Amino acid sequence: MSDTSLMEFALQMCLKTTYNYIYKNLDESYRQVTGNEAGTDENRVDKLSKLVTLILMEIKEDTRFYAPIFKQFIPHSDLSALTFWELFSEYLKQELVDDKEYYLSKIETPQVMQLQNSITFFYKNYIKDLPGNTAPEYPKWFKPFVDKYLKEKENNMLKSILPKALDQDTFQIDEKSSIKHSSS
Repeated sequence: MSDTSLMEFALQMCLKTTYNYIYKNLDESYRQVTGNEAGTDENRVDKLSKLVTLILMEIKEDTRFYAPIFKQFIPHSDLSALTFWELFSEYLKQELVDDKEYYLSKIETPQVMQLQNSITFFYKNYIKDLPGNTAPEYPKWFKPFVDKYLKEKENNMLKSILPKALDQDTFQIDEKSSIKHSSS
């Protein structure tokens, strides 16, 4: 094993250990880094959002402090982002695919959409342009939630806007055909 491969392997193990520490101590890590206390009514989306926040902070820290040292051997900032992305993606898939019914029934749809936006930010800013990267799988994991969100928006529109529009519409009789038609 070359020195570069050995260093890359050791670094990946350190990154996995860091990810596991953050994951296992999520509330405490988040409070230490952000100064925000954990809410009493947190749900699993809150935890995923915190995890994304902490991962992004860790990647920035790795890039700022460690990349200058390791860049002579390996592309550290890329390895950091890619390792965290792979670990987080596994967990995210497990949450959203394996436990989809929990999220569809217990979580407010806008909250899930915000999580998707955070993950999209992570992907576009840290993963998208990495060599060897493939198309992300996470959008298909969010599809049921996007569909639910769009259906909720459509229902809200039909309940609030359409009745008002019909109430405000005045009907006039077409003198030639004696048929009522809308003024709009």
